[in-house]
Amino acid sequence: MSVSRSAGAHGRAVQKVLHVGPDMSAQGGIASVIGGYAQRSELFESQGYTLSFAATCGARGGLRRIRQFARAWWKVVSGAVSRNIDIVHIHTSVRGSLLRKWLLAMTCIGLRQKYILHLHNGAMAQYIETLPALCRKAVGLMWKRAAQVICLSRDMEAWLDRDRLCHPEKRQLIYNGISDPASDVALGRSGAQPPTILFLGRLVEAKGIKVLLEAAQRLKRLGHPYRLLVAGSGDLQAFLTDVEHRNLSMEVEHLGWATGEQKAQLLANADIFVLPSRSEGFPVAIVEAMAYGATIVSTNIPGVTDAIVHGRDGLLVSPDAADQLCDALAKLITSPALRTQLAAAARQRFLDRFTIERTVECLVSAYDKALH
Repeated sequence: MSVSRSAGAHGRAVQKVLHVGPDMSAQGGIASVIGGYAQRSELFESQGYTLSFAATCGARGGLRRIRQFARAWWKVVSGAVSRNIDIVHIHTSVRGSLLRKWLLAMTCIGLRQKYILHLHNGAMAQYIETLPALCRKAVGLMWKRAAQVICLSRDMEAWLDRDRLCHPEKRQLIYNGISDPASDVALGRSGAQPPTILFLGRLVEAKGIKVLLEAAQRLKRLGHPYRLLVAGSGDLQAFLTDVEHRNLSMEVEHLGWATGEQKAQLLANADIFVLPSRSEGFPVAIVEAMAYGATIVSTNIPGVTDAIVHGRDGLLVSPDAADQLCDALAKLITSPALRTQLAAAARQRFLDRFTIERTVECLVSAYDKALH
């Protein structure tokens, strides 16, 4: 997919950037981030950069996925050989994603093609430490030869500096930003009872789904009325069995994976957004909840703490602490005024720091540094 127009900016030559990462139709934060860049490509074009995209994963089936990666690899090779690409922007997570992006980075190094490495997983440091020494050395080369390394949180930034994985001048802290939804969706809560709690994400332990259900069970025992909407994919049968086992069928509703207009309406109507994750890079879901004016409850982990200050923009609890999560949710359920106060502060913080315009400004600065 190519998103480009033949227009320069401020009289300077147009530079071409190829983004490589998951298919934009895939589930997950990286796909959402890349999709946001594509939707607002005119912001990059106004600064002299045109974007194109190559999907390295997302197709189902082993052979299809191999072919998809091969096409992305060839797009990098052909663009580098023809000098039709100025920068390859590599988006990576851990495990298979890191292996695929390492292959692409080594290809760029061999072809003398400048590339930027964009780290999207908050558990990257812990994962790298589990690798054999030879693999860590190989991954280290990927970091050191990058023209710029983009990280998503202050914790990740500190790790890059502490382990000297790249020169400080090459390291950039850039938060994921989104478009302000206020022009497309009417913001503001109806104040209907019971309050609606929304969870968006995969139904896995890393996202704290079991902890959320335990907290929901405690809320019910305490007599607090609520409606919990869960929009996500994963082991649905295990999730539904857990809901039934906890006698939460009347309070909890599963909606499947939400995208587009459905997702926008869920965020616009939710009173409370909850994300009890164990680890995050910089969660787009949190930024979306801030933008839509929902009151946020999450965990005090790196990435989340870059977005939310406890008691000012939302409430943060310890990971895997169902009692704390229950207390935070109960506090918000019983205090509409507190919900309004925290939500207003979070939306203002979004407008100040996490808009797509701010993100593009930072990315363009990284591109400029990579080319000079």
